[in-house]
Amino acid sequence: MKKKITETISIKLRKSLLTSRAKTVLLSAILVIAFLTLNLWLDTKDLPKYDITENKLFSLSDESKKEMQNLDKDVNILVYGYDENSSVVDLLKQYSNSNGKIQYRILSQESDADKIKKYNLETGNQALIVETQDNFKILYSSDFSSYDYTTYQPIDLTENSITNAILNLTVAKKPKVYILTGHKEFAVEQYLTTLLSYLENEVFEYSTLNLVTAGSVPEDCDLIAVFSPQADLLEAEANILQNYINNGGNMIFTFDFVSEESSNIPNWQKILDLYGLTVENGLVYETDNNSVVSIGNSSTDSQASPLIFLPQVQNSEITSEIVSDGGALLLEMPRRIVTVDETKQEELKVSYQELLKSSDNSFFITDFGTDVISNIENQTPGSSIISLKATKTIDDTKNSQAIVIANGTFITNIESLVAKGYSQVNIYNNADFFINCVANLTNRQDTITIRKETSSATFTPTKNENTIVLIIAFSMPLIIIAIGIIVGNYRKHKR
Repeated sequence: MKKKITETISIKLRKSLLTSRAKTVLLSAILVIAFLTLNLWLDTKDLPKYDITENKLFSLSDESKKEMQNLDKDVNILVYGYDENSSVVDLLKQYSNSNGKIQYRILSQESDADKIKKYNLETGNQALIVETQDNFKILYSSDFSSYDYTTYQPIDLTENSITNAILNLTVAKKPKVYILTGHKEFAVEQYLTTLLSYLENEVFEYSTLNLVTAGSVPEDCDLIAVFSPQADLLEAEANILQNYINNGGNMIFTFDFVSEESSNIPNWQKILDLYGLTVENGLVYETDNNSVVSIGNSSTDSQASPLIFLPQVQNSEITSEIVSDGGALLLEMPRRIVTVDETKQEELKVSYQELLKSSDNSFFITDFGTDVISNIENQTPGSSIISLKATKTIDDTKNSQAIVIANGTFITNIESLVAKGYSQVNIYNNADFFINCVANLTNRQDTITIRKETSSATFTPTKNENTIVLIIAFSMPLIIIAIGIIVGNYRKHKR
């Protein structure tokens, strides 16, 4: 019965609409116009998109949704270099849908010249500026991707970067870092400007501190940073730092190779003795072929330098993402750290976590005479500790933590011998490692890790391939309609 009804309707339609070629052509034209109009109209609508990728690359994760729902501050995201149809903007729409306090706006050269100038954005840049009422953080396209050298797959960090930027900017309290001065440390304005801009971008506050003039450590201090001193502490300064440590204060130190005269710093050693540490004034000499880095302007004149190498990054809460990404740091002429034995560690109530080491094929040299190679050949090779974290138990309620790095130039504006034209802080994961250390010592737990492997969504069509797809999408309905007309005419004449 149902079949007869549909056949009856079909016959009536054909008799009323397809009795002549003109009516058939007119109907076909109406259908084509309707099809094109519907497509153009839908293209203007912000319809929900469905993420069919295996790893949900273009969907906001449950972790981010949960964090955004708890957000109680207004966040404005300025978009530069991305258009409305980009995947980055699609993700921002999801952030906005998760919490109305998050809004985004695409910057244009015509109406937003002041903003573009304020944030030093240049033509060709792709960036997001995440703003709150009193702070901002810039995310560049390079922050949105990484590579896992263990699985050989690219990693999408877009959501990871955006979520953590929002969380960092909306923290209730910004950690305060005091940079110690007065002992021939690296001059802040000359050598540390890039590093400190990174710290500010991660929402840390910093000030310089001269213990002689201040007389004490400020109460709002969360961390004291010491950048490669070449002169000793005064006795009064050492006493202030000892009291600070014994009250649970945290410190981060870098040390660089210095002259024999500058290496005589007994009061600094008193501070390190609280953690059972000594930074020996010599240089790690690396002979492992997988670690040393070549220097030179071309392949013909480059040569491997045993004093410039990639240290082995140890897995820890500080270095976990660097290790899993296969990332590396580049150190030029590092010293080494020596720890006390286990008996002394128990006496001092201190424990260690190694962060950076040289290979088992490395040496440590202190004699830089003309016969350096012969002196090395007479030694037994062995790994050297280049960075570690020490935790000293003060009492049942508090402890003091210190991170020591036996190199400091790696985070400065000093030009790299390997990458000409680049500051050492800007190569490899040098800046990331130091910032991770600061975050760890200041208990910055307001970050989450969202890493999406793009192995299942690596295909990006070329312009020609995209054109072919569009032609097929629009031509197929026309072909089907044309076939219908031909078949209809054929049947009509056959009768």
